[in-house]
Amino acid sequence: MGGGMIAQEEHLPGWLSLPEPQVLWLVEPDTERAAQVARRFQIPRHTDLLEEALADPRVQVVDICAPSGLHATLARQALLADKHVLCEKPMALAGAEAFELVALARQRGRKLMIGHHLRFDPMALALRHGLQAWGPGRFHAVRAQWLRQRRVPARPGFLQPELSGGGVLLDLGVHMIDLAWHVAGCPRPLSASAAINHRLASRGDVQGEWGNWDPEQFQVEDFAWGQLRFEGGLLLSLELSWLALQPEEEFQRVQWFGDRWGALWPDGRLFAHRAGRPWSVQLAPAHTEKPHRLVVTQFARCVLQGEPEPVPPEQIATVTAMVEALYRSAASGREEAVRLPG
Repeated sequence: MGGGMIAQEEHLPGWLSLPEPQVLWLVEPDTERAAQVARRFQIPRHTDLLEEALADPRVQVVDICAPSGLHATLARQALLADKHVLCEKPMALAGAEAFELVALARQRGRKLMIGHHLRFDPMALALRHGLQAWGPGRFHAVRAQWLRQRRVPARPGFLQPELSGGGVLLDLGVHMIDLAWHVAGCPRPLSASAAINHRLASRGDVQGEWGNWDPEQFQVEDFAWGQLRFEGGLLLSLELSWLALQPEEEFQRVQWFGDRWGALWPDGRLFAHRAGRPWSVQLAPAHTEKPHRLVVTQFARCVLQGEPEPVPPEQIATVTAMVEALYRSAASGREEAVRLPG
């Protein structure tokens, strides 16, 4: 579902690299683009109606690459048609909606996975493996940053709230939160504090590297700062921007601080004290494959072999609840609880 950039560059090549599954339908509301993409990838049928593809009994999996604000609705529709679902992030716009999708998938006996590709990043996997092998100790703080100088995805699917559901917090923040939280062992989140704005995007003299926009129509955040608190005392700080006054075109970094180890991504380094002196080790990447492609191939494997989803949807529903709490905090101006079932 969806024939945009992420489908063309990552998902469709991933599916077509597999020996067994076949891509039977392309669902895309832009009929001209649908015809072009179907022709390029030799997809036999295309339609602008998801219902038409869901009615085909041969269809077992629906891969959702539509704008973020549509994900939950489309995933629910596919699950109710008894299809397995792979969906790009974010899972949903609200935690309750995300947990409802998990419950529906479990009730129907269908697989549900969200494309958090950084879980398959070679250095992220190396850090996880290294910490598991040597004993992670306990992390007490994490700093997660994804800052761009002027890389705004200047397309309606990202900038129109009715399609995107949000701005940089929803686009980049879900990845940073999930990676930081996942490596730290997934403690239960308690509360969130955040601030968001789009001050640079609203200036008429700021131009983007990936296209320009109408400042009057820019209604989502281009900057987000946040903090999350977890059981056990872990504190996660979050810095995100599509437009930042900084020297780097793009800067990604997650740093974990613990009582036994420190860790750094994407550098893939672990830090400790040995014999009273600072010590560090440079890890080797866990693999050389593209993380986005691994999302597709690992999901296909879990469907074909009946294995659990390599990215558990319950965990990503929890990430969704964290993001929702950050947005609520930005709106209220105070710390907000992360709402989880039970």
